[in-house]
Amino acid sequence: MPRSIARSRSASFDRQCGRCFYCDYPMWLSDIEHYSSLYQLSLAQAGQHRCTAEHLQARRDGGGNSRSNIVAACAICNRRRHTRRKSMIPEVYRHFVHSRLRQGRWHVHPMPPNSALLTDTYTSPLRAQRGAAKRER
Repeated sequence: MPRSIARSRSASFDRQCGRCFYCDYPMWLSDIEHYSSLYQLSLAQAGQHRCTAEHLQARRDGGGNSRSNIVAACAICNRRRHTRRKSMIPEVYRHFVHSRLRQGRWHVHPMPPNSALLTDTYTSPLRAQRGAAKRER
């Protein structure tokens, strides 16, 4: 992988607070064993949450390796986006992923360490943050 893409992936990972652009789940960048242990996942399950560089506009469609065109996405969201018969623009795909998450039909949810609160419905971490910010106003 070219250095510029690796740097963009790392920068996107930091900018997104280690969360996938599509599913908002936490990802790992360099230590699968730690991630697996932290979130109580098998190594195979943890592998699905590896951080990848995702081109919002594909290179074949004229998208480049610029910071504005690359986001961090977990391996499974990235792979599934590009294996669909009909491609979706990033925002539409993101909504699709969230609807699948609510149905329990996407990928294994990493359990937060020492989590005492478990809910039956999915609320994205970013949505929860936005809701908290609105309540503070």
